[in-house]
Amino acid sequence: MAHTRNMNEWTISRLEKAGILKVRGRNESEGSPESLFAEVMLTDCFVSKLAFNITKLCTTEKSIDRYEEIVAETVKELLGPDEELSKPIELIFTVLKANRITKEKLEATLMQKGFLAAK
Repeated sequence: MAHTRNMNEWTISRLEKAGILKVRGRNESEGSPESLFAEVMLTDCFVSKLAFNITKLCTTEKSIDRYEEIVAETVKELLGPDEELSKPIELIFTVLKANRITKEKLEATLMQKGFLAAK
């Protein structure tokens, strides 16, 4: 369990350094379980980059069927070449879901705003 926690903290730290996540309310004491429950948010930089990439996808493909792929590509773009992206990408999807950002909700918003045609 401690290994998993350390791995998650390491992943969060990597994503913070890359400007993808920001953490508020972190308890800095060594081995504190509270550090796992700090508020983790996506940065404006990441959200802007993701929005730009999704808008490009809407323009070229007229759909967001490759939403998961675009999120992964955006993470990779900001993290740089990396041999292990599964944990960071999984964490980003967890944060997106926690903020109730789903492909379906995003698709409905894009249709409402006129970026995508209604199905």
